[in-house]
Amino acid sequence: MLLNDFYKNAIEGTYVIPQYSGLSIANIASTILKHYGIATTPLPPLNNEIFSDVMLNKSNIIFIVLDGLGYNFFSEFVKKYKKSYEMFPVTSVFPSTTASALPSMFTGCSPSMHGMIGYTMLLPSSGTAYNMLTMTPVNSGRVNQPINKHKLNGFINVKTIFQMLSEHGVRSVTFNREGLVDTSLSSMLYRGSHLIGYSALSDMFLNAKKIIENMESHRWFITIYYDRIDAIFHQYGVDNDMASREVKSFLSQFYDLLISKLSSIIKDNTMVIITGDHGHVPFFRDKILIYNNTGMDNYMRMPPTGDPRALFLHTTAENEPIISELLKRYTPFRYLMMEKKDTVTLFGPEPYHKEFYSRIGDYLLVPDFGGSYHVQGISHGNHYMKAGHGGMDINEMIVPLVYSFLNDFI
Repeated sequence: MLLNDFYKNAIEGTYVIPQYSGLSIANIASTILKHYGIATTPLPPLNNEIFSDVMLNKSNIIFIVLDGLGYNFFSEFVKKYKKSYEMFPVTSVFPSTTASALPSMFTGCSPSMHGMIGYTMLLPSSGTAYNMLTMTPVNSGRVNQPINKHKLNGFINVKTIFQMLSEHGVRSVTFNREGLVDTSLSSMLYRGSHLIGYSALSDMFLNAKKIIENMESHRWFITIYYDRIDAIFHQYGVDNDMASREVKSFLSQFYDLLISKLSSIIKDNTMVIITGDHGHVPFFRDKILIYNNTGMDNYMRMPPTGDPRALFLHTTAENEPIISELLKRYTPFRYLMMEKKDTVTLFGPEPYHKEFYSRIGDYLLVPDFGGSYHVQGISHGNHYMKAGHGGMDINEMIVPLVYSFLNDFI
């Protein structure tokens, strides 16, 4: 699969769509489950051209998710530092944002199936929009009142990969940044895994080493989630050397503090998979639409939800001509506008989450490269971020999939 192949089915030749049939991050979970001899998820495993069965003849897997790691960025990193990783391009999900991508990775379901369809999302059962990362109501002032963990048991109405692994005797441990461990989102995403917080790469890799050595005689699955690369892109933009340095530091410490310290028996029996949840595009200062300045709110049932680069409008067909005219008047960039019925396949196939259709809004707006929407009180600062994601540009939609036997990793 070549990068340009993803343009073949792109909307208007530009807007890359997710490939849920075997070329997306949502297919990774089925691949992993298949490796352990477990029935796969509703989505199929990765295509054989990416992951042949012979690559999965190791007992154990270390699965690394580097938040914000785009394919184009990582390709340049590999060239710069002369690495020789086995790497393939795969798509993110839609929207190409963490709140939708991580549930897909950890359930093997598309957003249409697990129901997490954006950074901010309407929950029809409550009539309120919620921030899906903090699990708090938007514009309510209740920023410290997330959805109760116990009420989240049925929020994603599918099992996690960790639960399925545990049911079949595979021990699962997940490392996440300390500040993210005791959150409602983590309790939902990592059900079935033993969750361990870390404050730095050093303690994370050293603790991972101890745990792996204690599980040597068992089948195990280690997940590492690292979000600092994403934060660097948001703060400093896509044209900086800091993100490359951060990736270099991560991979170097991964080798020095973990791989090199493990016994040859463990290394011979383990493979590593590395991927990202999405990439980034720049946020240009002259390509921001301030929604609140357009007058569109007069024709909406409620404020927009979604992401700065994938905005859901909650309105009626009667208002569409007025909204279209306002968009033409105020939008400083090219954009894609789609009716609900035409957006469904972007989120994935059936079976749909019971509230999926009512969560996605009546119209979808996706800006082109560099464009973004800002909705005061909802977008949470995207107007000062220098880069972002959520849309369908190839730089945010395509991520790398890297795999290696642990004893071959460099």
